[in-house]
Amino acid sequence: MNIRKFAFIAALGLCTAGSAWAKDYKVGQIEIDDVWVRASAPGQSNGAGYMDIDNDAKTEDRLLSVSSDAAERVELHTVLTENGVSKMRQVEGGIVVPADAEV
Repeated sequence: MNIRKFAFIAALGLCTAGSAWAKDYKVGQIEIDDVWVRASAPGQSNGAGYMDIDNDAKTEDRLLSVSSDAAERVELHTVLTENGVSKMRQVEGGIVVPADAEV
């Protein structure tokens, strides 16, 4: 199963001004919940949205992309902590959602 279309639904909830929460979604063995977007600081052109993806299936899945009519561009990022400093890095090739796990 490809969760791209399910993530798109969740991304719609990410596309609002200010901090906002969106409805949880479950389709098949994939559940997207705790979807929220943080308001950007004044003068910032970038925003950040977050969600949990639960995969109750016996096989891994992959989030390939997210899109939004409210944003010029949407990218998938992960947070890496190096030497005590957390940095966001763009993910190429999607985000793996292991079987029976949460990302």
